[in-house]
Formats: sequence, C-alpha cells, structure tokens
Amino acid sequence: VGTMVQPVSQKYAVLYQVSYDLLDARIAKTYRQIGLLLLVGIVLGIFLAIIIGQKATRPIKSLTAGAAEIAEGHFDHRVHIHSQDELGLLSNAFNRMAADLKKSTKALVYKERVAKELEIAKTIQESLIPKEIPEIEGLDIAASVNPAAEIGGDCYDFIKLDEDKTLMYLGDVTGHGVPAGLLVSVANAIIYAYSHLKEIMQIMVKTNAILQAKSQANMFITLAMLSWNGKTKKMDYVSAGHEKILHYNSKKKAITELESGGIALGMVPDCSKLLKKHPIDLNKGDTIIIYSDGIPEAWGKKKEQYGMGRLRRILMDTAAHADLPAEKIREKIITDLEAFMGSTEQADDITLMVVKKV
Repeated sequence: VGTMVQPVSQKYAVLYQVSYDLLDARIAKTYRQIGLLLLVGIVLGIFLAIIIGQKATRPIKSLTAGAAEIAEGHFDHRVHIHSQDELGLLSNAFNRMAADLKKSTKALVYKERVAKELEIAKTIQESLIPKEIPEIEGLDIAASVNPAAEIGGDCYDFIKLDEDKTLMYLGDVTGHGVPAGLLVSVANAIIYAYSHLKEIMQIMVKTNAILQAKSQANMFITLAMLSWNGKTKKMDYVSAGHEKILHYNSKKKAITELESGGIALGMVPDCSKLLKKHPIDLNKGDTIIIYSDGIPEAWGKKKEQYGMGRLRRILMDTAAHADLPAEKIREKIITDLEAFMGSTEQADDITLMVVKKV
C-alpha cells in the first residue's frame, strides 16, 4: 500500500492511500471484458461470414448445377438468379447460351441428317449411271458425268433393245441439286420402262407426257437420244431441245453441228409434232460427241466461257488421230476443260459422251 498527503489548508490535508491489489483487480477485470468482447466478435464474425458465404455461393452452385444439366443435353434448363450484380448478368448470359446451344444443336443435327440423306441420294444416283460402258459392235464409246453439287441434274445410259439395236441417251435437267436429281431419276426410270417400244420417237413422246403431268412447270429435261443398229450399221437420233451434237467426219476432216431443235421434255403435254428423228451418216473413223451445256458454258479464270469454239478445236485435234480411242478423246476434252477452268468453281454439271465408229 502507498500513502500520499495532499495539503488543503493550514489546518487540513487529504490523505491518499493507494492499494495495488485493487489496481490489479481492475486490470484483471478489464482483461476479462476485452477477452469476452473479442470472443463475441469472433463468433459474430464467423456467423456473418457463413451467412454471407452462403449468399455468395448459392448462385455459383446454381450456375454449376445448370452447367451440369447443359452438359447432359438438357438445353431447356434455366438458372434463376434475381440480382443486379455480376452474378445476375452471368445468369442471363448463361440462359442465353443455353437457348443458343439448343438452336445450334438442332441445326447441327438437321445438317448431319441432310448430309447423310444427300450421301445416300448421291449413292443411289451414282448407281443409275452405268458402271461400265457396254461393248457395242461397230462402236467405241466413252462417257462420264461430273456433278456440280452432291446431287447432279445430268444423266446418260445405254439400253440394249434387242440383239441388234442399242439405245443411248444423254440428258440435262434444268439446274442441279436435289430437285434436278429427283427429276433425273424419274426420267431414267420412265425411259427404261418404255424401252420395250424400241422406237426412239415413241419413247421420247411417252416420257415427255409423264414428265409433263408429274413434274413442276419450271422443271424439264433436254435430251439427246440415239439408236444404233449393229446389223445395218445405221444410227438415228432425236433431240429434245438439247445441245447440238458435234460430228467429226474423218474423210472430210471437218466438224459438223448436227441439227438440234425439238423441245425439252416436260414442257408441253404432247411433243410428237415438235420432235423429229434424224439419221447420222457415220463412216469408219467418224466421231460424235454429246454433251451437257456445263461444258461450253463453263467459266474460266479470265472470266470467259469455254465456248463452242474451244470444244470444236479440241475435238478436231483429238478425233483427227485415227488410232485414238474414244476414252482418250474424252479424257483430252475434259483435261482441256479443267485446265481452262483452273480454280474457278464449277457452276453446272459436266457430262460428255464420245461415240466413235470403228
């Protein structure tokens, strides 16, 4: 204990006695109060942290769960976070993403389905093209078709009518792609069905009547049909609005454009008076080519078309070689055309048939 005296007047003074025990008690009490406040503060801080943490993580958990749903393909799932902060914006963006993914997935599935169907259609159409050129007595033949799209609008075929007669034709439907491919398939089937008539004029007239009745008004096919008699060595042809047949005469060493005319099949109900059968005077070594308009109308890298002049020139250069087979002539024409086109995109189907009398 400590003692202090503080005079107040001449008679009086104040005596102070200080107890260190009391001071220690005060300090100890203060420590306890501080410790209690600290403990309360820690507990309160933990409690608030838990509440705030749950509030902050709930939207994140919702987004995480939503992402899992989307990953499983549930594109109709939506996340509902009603807040004006960044999480609310993220929720809206997430929902838009889910909607866009649903549209994109549907589009992708549709695209894959269409691609598969086009692949099947292409396979079917390719099966309609002769796998091999038939051996026809007195003739050397080569032919090819190169469609501009998955499904082409050009066709050619060879049909044995009897022991002596063979029918051959090359057709070109307006446009290309699926609609043209469908019409080509129908035309092939009709021609084959009527081939028993053996007369090319009758076959053309019958084919036209069905095409005109069953196809759209803006869909038609140009066709050049030839009939070869191996016994008499005679050839006839009928043109239904098709490109002019080029005839190389080996004796005159000249090229003639055979009469075309006629009208495309499928345009009028009856074309019997609009078509005409013509003979082709073929001598040994003569060559004729039948082609679709994709050849003369092909565009080159200099923004010009291949044209009939180039086609006549390359036919003259090749057919003049008496020992050159039909396949080599076809190859040289197609090679010249491809060199002319260069990197220019093919705009139309390219079909070529070379017939050489041997």
